[in-house]
Amino acid sequence: MLSDSAWLSKTGKGKYGWEELPYWLRGYLELAWILDDAKMKTEAQFWIEGVLASQRPDGDFGPDQRFEDGSRDFWANMIMLYCLQTYHEHTGEPRVLDLMTKYFKYQLSVPDNQMLTQVVAFGYAQGARVGHVLESMRRTGRQHALVVDYDELPPPNPLAAAAKRAMVRGIFSTSQIAYQLGVAPPPGGEIANTFSEIEAALGR
Repeated sequence: MLSDSAWLSKTGKGKYGWEELPYWLRGYLELAWILDDAKMKTEAQFWIEGVLASQRPDGDFGPDQRFEDGSRDFWANMIMLYCLQTYHEHTGEPRVLDLMTKYFKYQLSVPDNQMLTQVVAFGYAQGARVGHVLESMRRTGRQHALVVDYDELPPPNPLAAAAKRAMVRGIFSTSQIAYQLGVAPPPGGEIANTFSEIEAALGR
């Protein structure tokens, strides 16, 4: 039900607060303006207006999704920013920039250890099979995981230790993996080595 949607909630609570809506809305919104379809525009604007109205005094907006350890999952909100950017490009709506400015100020106030709560080392990702990734995310109760690599920065002087800089190489998303496989993520069990093993475990 629309009234239950976390995307329309001023408190961030409700149902359906994952990334499915912004993934759909991004394409639907773009198509509405390409086709100049009034009905589609009205439907897209319903969600955009709801998202704009959901911003809270601290700058946060949309669903307040939490991991099992209580830390915040920001991924779906970041995808919605892409929808808002597209809407602004088509309409010039100034409230979009206002929301983004307040939201990024809010994110700057979040400590690093709460912002990046699930990170996978690039070296691990290189050697991992699909089943390893899904099982790791199932065990931690995560829907997404950043893939991060590190490189060394030149020291300020020959006696100083080299500093490391983190670089985001990509992101794992259980829903995206499931979409590409055409199946739901496996609930657990032995580590699968191939797509066919995952499908077999699901009884497909």
